[in-house]
Amino acid sequence: MMISEQDPHLGQSTCVLCRQAPTVGSHILDLNQKLHPVPECRSPCAGCSYSPYPAVWFHAPCYDVLQHSYDEPSEKPTPDELRRFADAIRPVYQCHARTRNIGNPCRFRKASSASPREEFSKTVSDRTCWGTCRLK
Repeated sequence: MMISEQDPHLGQSTCVLCRQAPTVGSHILDLNQKLHPVPECRSPCAGCSYSPYPAVWFHAPCYDVLQHSYDEPSEKPTPDELRRFADAIRPVYQCHARTRNIGNPCRFRKASSASPREEFSKTVSDRTCWGTCRLK
């Protein structure tokens, strides 16, 4: 793995594999397997807000798990396949990013008797509508 010369500006993006945000001081990988240290950006950072870089990234441990899940090196996904995967799942997560409050849960969620805090947590983590949410 090579270390990148360009600092990442990740904004609100998440790891394509685990959908978690980066931790300041950790390392992420871009599609070309270049290692980037995660800096602490001042808020609001123009780079993060307007042109996050890299657009598609992975936590280094998540990518290691992916690599080790393949028996043969030739079976591992190529950068183009990983980019297509990221493009394919992006609408799902954009859909749910719009419905992160209790007042607009995904219409496919079942009603529950959970507390508001539990309900909010379920709304944020529910990824089952596959782009079919309808904002009220």
